[in-house]
Amino acid sequence: MSADTQQLVVICEEIETYFANHPFIAVRPAKGDPPDQYEATYSIQGICKDDSGRLQVSSHHVVSIAIPSGFPHIPPRCRPLTPIFHPDFDPAAIRLGGFWNNARSLPELIIFIGSMISGELFSKEHAPNQDAAAWYLGNTEKLPFSRLLNRSDANPSASLSTERVAEPMEINAIEEAELLSDLSQISRVRTAESPTSQNDTSSTDHAETPGSDIDLATIWLLVGQKRFYQLRNILKNPAGTIFFDGKEEVADQIRTSIQAARQIYKEGEDLELRGLPAQALEKFTAVEQLVSDFPKIDEDIRRTEQAKELLGDWVQGKEDTSPQKTASPLGKTGANNKKQRAGTPLPVDRKPSRFFSSLQRINFVPVALFAGLLSVTVPPAYVYLSDTGRYDQALRLYSECTGHIHNRRFNEATEDCSAALKLAQDITIFNKQESNELTGKIDALLNSEDLRQGLAGNVLVNGAYFPQTLAETLNSIRKTMDEGDRLAAGAHWEKAIEMYRNGILKLEKEPQLDPSVLGDLKLKLHRVQSQLSIEKGIAAMQKKLWQQAIDHFDNASTQIQPLPPDEQKDIRASLQPQLDKSTFLLLKQQGDTLFASADWTGAFTSFQQAINLGVKLDQAEEITLNAIQTDIVRADLYATIKAGKVAFAKNEWNAAIEQFARASKILMDNPQLLDQEDAARNLRKLSRIMLQASIIRDQQQVEKRIAEKQYREAIKILHQIAGYIDRSPLKAEKEFAEIRRKVGETLATTREAQVISDKKTYLEEHFRAFFAENYPAALPESLTSPVITFIKEEEDKLLFKMQCTESGRGKPMNLIMYYSFAKTTGAWGFHSETAE
Repeated sequence: MSADTQQLVVICEEIETYFANHPFIAVRPAKGDPPDQYEATYSIQGICKDDSGRLQVSSHHVVSIAIPSGFPHIPPRCRPLTPIFHPDFDPAAIRLGGFWNNARSLPELIIFIGSMISGELFSKEHAPNQDAAAWYLGNTEKLPFSRLLNRSDANPSASLSTERVAEPMEINAIEEAELLSDLSQISRVRTAESPTSQNDTSSTDHAETPGSDIDLATIWLLVGQKRFYQLRNILKNPAGTIFFDGKEEVADQIRTSIQAARQIYKEGEDLELRGLPAQALEKFTAVEQLVSDFPKIDEDIRRTEQAKELLGDWVQGKEDTSPQKTASPLGKTGANNKKQRAGTPLPVDRKPSRFFSSLQRINFVPVALFAGLLSVTVPPAYVYLSDTGRYDQALRLYSECTGHIHNRRFNEATEDCSAALKLAQDITIFNKQESNELTGKIDALLNSEDLRQGLAGNVLVNGAYFPQTLAETLNSIRKTMDEGDRLAAGAHWEKAIEMYRNGILKLEKEPQLDPSVLGDLKLKLHRVQSQLSIEKGIAAMQKKLWQQAIDHFDNASTQIQPLPPDEQKDIRASLQPQLDKSTFLLLKQQGDTLFASADWTGAFTSFQQAINLGVKLDQAEEITLNAIQTDIVRADLYATIKAGKVAFAKNEWNAAIEQFARASKILMDNPQLLDQEDAARNLRKLSRIMLQASIIRDQQQVEKRIAEKQYREAIKILHQIAGYIDRSPLKAEKEFAEIRRKVGETLATTREAQVISDKKTYLEEHFRAFFAENYPAALPESLTSPVITFIKEEEDKLLFKMQCTESGRGKPMNLIMYYSFAKTTGAWGFHSETAE
């Protein structure tokens, strides 16, 4: 469905009027009565591709323009009917970008598309036709192919129906020098005809005119519409310089038209004050024809039309503006008789004689009474009409003003309220009380907080005003939080977490908002994250994935830390038993796995920790033996311990550890072999021997790796030794505490050695680049034999001496320089060290 019928009729009249005599553009209806689809034919130069894909110049282009339902809020649908090679054209549609808004008209759009075809306007980014965009950007010197916007393209007499721009009433004429000064902003004329682009404009993101806030099509449309006040404001705008051909002619036309219109307007005002509304109407109509957007001219025309319709020219007779006045035929009879007596014959006029004779038959008393009655009644009637008209118009503007405020169009609201206030204040006699009340309402509205904040771009949100962008952000955050709360209430934890995170990201970008809102939202996020982790932990326990369950429960414990203490306590009361049970079962599982893989020390440690935790849970591990006689088991235990001691004496560490671990498992699996006290004591002894053997074995490997400068391997083994001690129940004993301290020291020095080794390797690999940077005369390929020496560490820097041989310029030279590495920043730098 297209636009309504009346609107289509108006559009058709605009197009017929505007393009009736256009030299380059022909527009014809294509569908509907009245038409809702048009075809525009452009006789201007553009380019297209032929069947072989080569670019060809064409001067015939046809575009289809369809008016949709919802016009002008929804833009027309435009598509090319002939091939056109342009970044914004594809066979299905023409991309208008940000050009269209509901203030645009169809003639403006048709002119705009013509400017695109001629190469004056095109998109530089995100164009539908990327091939065309690449060609246009690479051939800007060839653009435009023709120029459509540097002349008045429309029928000069055409006038499109658009909203008049309100401007304060100005009657005093502007001197020529003042207007030229206003137009000095555009004095820098662009002489080179370079193409414009559709990527940067204050009103759209589609059409760019260098240095201006309005496209040239609009300028020439306004010239054709004689909207010279709006044009003057555009040219006076200091925000940018407007370049276009014919600038001086337009400036002169604006100046002379406005001056002439003001003079005619004064004459109209004088005639209206003298009670001659018909003649005043003629003057005001002439003003509108000369300058269509003259301030309040439509109001003046409407008022004088009403007065003329009701009263006519209410003074006695119309003013004779001829230089000489004819004497009344009834006056100066004495003079006439005197001339007759002097012998000068009077010319005989039969018509006046008949007229005088009929006048003699008229009774002038009723005529005089009627004339007197008119002189008494007509002026009050005229004042009544004027006051009533002003009040009705002020009331209408006030209503529109309140509507604009409701729709957040605050500039329009200010204009309408200001105009309504002026009209209400101009009321002299009739509707005075109502006008005073209306004036108070308008004044209150003009000084209201809503309007003041709205003009500043602020919006009321939750009782406070914010800039519109911030208010939109705040409303968006509130919706996000509400949605998160709803999802959390339904236990949709992951979706709730996503909502809360989005809200936090938005709040963190707006530091001026109340920080408590951000704090509350973060607490909600921690709360749902902990619930999600607990839920996942319970699910992992059901699958006997003990490590995953522990990870989830640990994460839940971390997430609840920011919550209030009472809330933490309640959650931990249900969380901790689940965590302990999962840990106990994991240790038992790990012990079984480690023992099966011959990791005796690890298995022993896991079993011991599991037993301790099992006692705590009142779930002590029950170990059942398979009908093994106690003596055989005990003998096996002693034999195993003996084998371990033999291996230990021979420094066969792995064998010794294996035997002692096996003996420990026998004791743990057969607690009836010894009483509880003896079993615990023997297990502790076996644990000590296994730990000692493991430490000695690995320390030997560390020494070997350091000697071979295999620092990474040495560090790995040192971490392993530290792990043995940290996991052992014996770690608090003095012997192992001392060993652990030394392991830490060795680990630190080995790491330092690894860092130095890595840096030396790095310098050896990049020595040519460093020397070439600091010795510009040296060619990289002539540098050989690098020698890197670590000098010292000072503060957080490692200092290295770099040497190499340059052999490219005669006798080989030995080049030396110093480089430092900052450990805290990881940056290399030239060092001024000159002596080791």
